[in-house]
Amino acid sequence: MCPDKGDKNGSPGDDLSPDLPPDSGSAKGKARKLPQVLACMAAALGTLSSGAVNGWSAGTLTSLDADPDITMGTAETAWVVSIISVGSLAGSVVAGRVMDKLGRRITLVAMAPVLLLGWLTMALAPNIAGVLTGRAICGVATAFLFSTGSVYCSEIPEARMRGRLGSVPSLFITFGIVLSYLSGACFSWRVSCYVCCVPVVLMFVAMLFAPETPYWLLLMGRREDAEKVLRRLRGPEYNFDVEIEEMEKKMTSVGKKMEYRELWRPRTRRPFLISLFMMTLQQVGAANVLMMYTGTIFVSAGVENHSLATVYTGIVQIVFTVLCVLLVDRLGRAPSSCSRRA
Repeated sequence: MCPDKGDKNGSPGDDLSPDLPPDSGSAKGKARKLPQVLACMAAALGTLSSGAVNGWSAGTLTSLDADPDITMGTAETAWVVSIISVGSLAGSVVAGRVMDKLGRRITLVAMAPVLLLGWLTMALAPNIAGVLTGRAICGVATAFLFSTGSVYCSEIPEARMRGRLGSVPSLFITFGIVLSYLSGACFSWRVSCYVCCVPVVLMFVAMLFAPETPYWLLLMGRREDAEKVLRRLRGPEYNFDVEIEEMEKKMTSVGKKMEYRELWRPRTRRPFLISLFMMTLQQVGAANVLMMYTGTIFVSAGVENHSLATVYTGIVQIVFTVLCVLLVDRLGRAPSSCSRRA
């Protein structure tokens, strides 16, 4: 997946890129890349575990069905696959407001224990009700981690790196899907839960040392803190005045607090509807359904080693997601998005 970066609350997505000079820090040295990369990778570990939530059923439904403690029928199978969507829907309703209120970093740190709770609830479940409860909890946490992680990774990098680093959460989701496929192929469904919760533990530890995004700090009127974060991320020789000015211009143009009616104003209505159409097309195309039932589909098709076939499917996803990340800054957002859906 290669979602559009930025959010409706005024975060500096790709629309800032054309306005920023290619090297706004050239007057006092170039920005350091490593701190920006590490911060984005720390946040993306949460989306890696979220990807594992989405792909978990593909590699474990057969193992669940064989477990004598778990009663599985057609209805139970459907609920195991789909209940994370119910949880994600509930989480998505409030995720934007929470990350604006608490900050991107605090939201990620706070949601890590929630996702861990979901995985452990599944691993220790005595019956199918426990599995479904854990999956629902994971769904709620996934909504927060993916939306907040994507915003974090679009607000941390400088403009010339925003396209590639902003795509890191999508890449890590694919890694998470493959992790769930591998753990399902190599271990029982209970052990696979423990394996899949490792990335979110790593994210929790990493985010304790990661900074808040400078854009959110400016939104809160904390310019001095924003400057400290930029100095930490870009290096002491970097001239961040131009970057801060561009952020402040963005806030002035869209306002510090956006209402939903802003989406229907002439300047935002068309891009909003195009984005909505593309995301809707992606969902109704049933790609997620195929991903969650991959193992079951291969079993029904008579594939002898369905677990290995499932892993191969995940590897193909990684290859093309990496290709998308590499092309997003070269071809632009629209061409790479269209090629991805072709």
